[in-house]
Amino acid sequence: MINNFLSVNIPNGKAKFLEPSFTDYKNICKMLVGTTPDLIETCIDTTIKSLVKTEGRLNIIDKFIIIISLRNTILGNELRTNINGVQSIMNLGLLLNKDYDNTPIELTYNNNKLIFESPTMFKTKEIDIFLADCLVNICNNDVKDLTIHEKTQLMAGLDVPISQIYRKLIETFAERRITFGTDIQFSLYAHDDTLAFIRNILYEDLFQLLEFEYTCMRFLNLRSTDFSTYTYPELKIFLNHLAKENKDTREEEKPT
Repeated sequence: MINNFLSVNIPNGKAKFLEPSFTDYKNICKMLVGTTPDLIETCIDTTIKSLVKTEGRLNIIDKFIIIISLRNTILGNELRTNINGVQSIMNLGLLLNKDYDNTPIELTYNNNKLIFESPTMFKTKEIDIFLADCLVNICNNDVKDLTIHEKTQLMAGLDVPISQIYRKLIETFAERRITFGTDIQFSLYAHDDTLAFIRNILYEDLFQLLEFEYTCMRFLNLRSTDFSTYTYPELKIFLNHLAKENKDTREEEKPT
């Protein structure tokens, strides 16, 4: 039964998330029925807003680690894959212990010292919004808590080469790759691929979830409100125990 927050270490400190109920997870999967990057990012932000307690700015590294932690709490650490007919099992828990490069990027143009960090949005279409999202300091003034609009206006008032800064950030972020397993390398900054990966490891077929919910209601005598109280793993355990009890009962009833 859900009654506590779980902690996860992120580069910006610590985050706590409420153990997701079955209803929480079903709602996540409803949001992930769509496969476009914008819908996936909306799901990530909505889920973090509803389940996670943290302070300060969450960049994409923080969000990625939080989502992996949530996913592993719901579905376990193992990820079964089938690539070109070769089946394998990967331990997603290893992604929580990676050394993610979050080094600030310092650039100076015409006596304007700018410091950038990883963005808070996985996908940004416009250059000025991307730069504002990454910008955390101007001439030793902390601006990380300003809005995107406010930082965009500040950038517009500076004599700095926007396109050159953009290329420098993209090149630097592209070099920040992590290794998963023995030979799989990927970058969190390959936005579409990262969002697709998050969806693939988090999503379960919605129809199967509804069938599971119906089974629980029928055989465990649960009401619809109960699914906000129990987690997906707990309900699986309940059904497994019920199946074992039924099997034992049938064995006892067999004539000797």
